[in-house]
Amino acid sequence: MISKHFFIATSIATAASLGLALPALAQNPASKRHIAAVKVDRPPVLHGDLSDPIWKTGAKAAGFVDLQNGSLVADQTTTYLLYDEKNIYIGFECLDSHPEGIVGRETVRDTKFQQNSNGNQNKEDNVEVDFDPFLTHQGNDISQFSVNAIGTRSAALAGGRGGKAEWKGDWDAAVKKTDTGWTCEMRIPWASFNYPANKSKTSMGINFQRFQDRTKLNSIWSNTTTQGFIELEGIWDQVLVPQATFKPKLSVLPYLLTGATPNEESAKVGVDARYTITPQLTAVGSFNPDFSTVEGAIQSIQFTHTQRSIPERRPFFLEGGNYFYNQTNINDIGLFFYANRIPTFDLGAKVYGKLAANDTIGLLDTNSFSGRNDFVGKFEHSFSETSSGGAMVVQTESPTGHNTVGVLDDHQRWGKLAFETLDAHSSGPGAGGARMLSAPITQISS
Repeated sequence: MISKHFFIATSIATAASLGLALPALAQNPASKRHIAAVKVDRPPVLHGDLSDPIWKTGAKAAGFVDLQNGSLVADQTTTYLLYDEKNIYIGFECLDSHPEGIVGRETVRDTKFQQNSNGNQNKEDNVEVDFDPFLTHQGNDISQFSVNAIGTRSAALAGGRGGKAEWKGDWDAAVKKTDTGWTCEMRIPWASFNYPANKSKTSMGINFQRFQDRTKLNSIWSNTTTQGFIELEGIWDQVLVPQATFKPKLSVLPYLLTGATPNEESAKVGVDARYTITPQLTAVGSFNPDFSTVEGAIQSIQFTHTQRSIPERRPFFLEGGNYFYNQTNINDIGLFFYANRIPTFDLGAKVYGKLAANDTIGLLDTNSFSGRNDFVGKFEHSFSETSSGGAMVVQTESPTGHNTVGVLDDHQRWGKLAFETLDAHSSGPGAGGARMLSAPITQISS
């Protein structure tokens, strides 16, 4: 924690470094593309080969471009999009002039979106669909679904939802290699991610991507550029979300873990629960959780002058985890809330999600019967598609001391000119230390 310390950190791409004055993003015909909403009475049968005739009635996305330079790629992709009251259906037809070079290796689910040392998520042929249901153009609101060329599925749900496999929900995919490339079909339940509870038709953000391992090309339907300007994503027009009356759902997972040694026998009982308050808001609770069966993250032994953080693997903290972190490009600051500092607790609860289309909230509280309590509260508001701000409180109480951190953050971008501000204070006898930070100047490449 930071001891009674105030700092403002700024990340700015100057007009001089770009040769522009308050630049606006040039409108590219391959950006902000639109695709119609086509609702069907009969779902397609997933064979992996798009052989079901109903695919031909779907909306079509074509003309994929190279994410690096915006030009049409040689090996094109065509995507078909359908939906009904329960699911969204996506079909990919991926042409490849050298189908013998198609690569699919990974067999472990959700591997693509796991943290890795070099940050490269694409190591084999795969396709991906991204949903922005609230059309906020904010990264924390986007759910990603990807399938590789041998059918292995990976998903990263908005806000870090689905950290526990039982909560993530099921979605299906099938693939097939052909003489001209490969094809993929996906069936994604609406229940897999949060969406606005509208009774009238609405527009959502959507995009389709493909990575070709042989050429190392990442192609995209609506070009968001290498900078990842989400406001350039595609628009799914006139979508009628499921109209069935929403019913809050409670899911409970009790457990009993027994053990025995030559000298004694043991047993541990606990329960995890998840409650969907609204389609946008979720609560999770855990009593006497057992984290001994959770695979620990491997920490590098490489020397560093600064404290290292390792990925959190405990399901309670992963569920909705992104709602508790500041979205910032100022990486030198580190994390205001680092879940690994909370040891095993006896009782924990959290609420996360959206209060409104542009307002997100995360509340977390854990309690140990030994006297320790940890609380995190975070609120974020999107003023526009490139502007947001919020507030955060992190507090620890224990028999040995207490510490409270308060944070205000603001993020603004005008075209390629970005400005970011963080204002943080801490108090308490356990604060320990201070930190100074110079304001970096960062050039956003053209």
